[in-house]
Amino acid sequence: MQRSSFTACAFILASLLFTCARAQELPFSVGADIRLTTSSQVFPTPFSIDPFQRNATDDLGSFASAAVHARHGIIDLLQVQLSFEYIQNTNTTFDNYDTPTEDGFTVYASELSGIFTLPFSSKTIRMYAGGGVGAYYGQRDYNIAGIASEPTDRDLSFGIHVLFGLQWMLTERLGVRAEFLFRDPQMTVYNRFNQRTAAANGVEYTFPQEQFPSKINLNGNVYLLGIEWMLR
Repeated sequence: MQRSSFTACAFILASLLFTCARAQELPFSVGADIRLTTSSQVFPTPFSIDPFQRNATDDLGSFASAAVHARHGIIDLLQVQLSFEYIQNTNTTFDNYDTPTEDGFTVYASELSGIFTLPFSSKTIRMYAGGGVGAYYGQRDYNIAGIASEPTDRDLSFGIHVLFGLQWMLTERLGVRAEFLFRDPQMTVYNRFNQRTAAANGVEYTFPQEQFPSKINLNGNVYLLGIEWMLR
């Protein structure tokens, strides 16, 4: 249900953006980029009464992701941007018996930003700053000894972000851009193992059968490189 709501909201926002672009003779562009987020983590016991367990994290490190976006001018020096991003990060560790544990997440992000062109920009080189809101929908990808836990529930989370960037037009229509983005979204998700036990490397592992919560945190700085295509 929440995933359907996320998809519906994203579709409505995209439709409005494209409708506005067709209705007005203001700058309109589309683009794609590759992003590097410097830090991410999972809280495996976020609701424990023990503060040490509650704040314990599995550090998953940095990761790369891909995104597409559309930008539309509202007034002179001000644009609105709608972006969609696919995020996946997994880390594998091994216990004393050399049995692997894979922990990570898959997240779909949609962010709406207002972007202000800084006054000392030129037609070729444009510097900008902005911020906005985002919606994040994800799941924890967690398995032990090849036995995967199934996602059972997840929340649609919201957050804010700020950004700074530079765009360099190579031709009248094609440009490249570099951008810095700061955000700190958290998502509460739930998983369950459907299998009670499994044997690996001469050891029998027992899995809890009840649903367990986790929190996903994308708390790093985001650096991105992308291209921009001016439709007008």
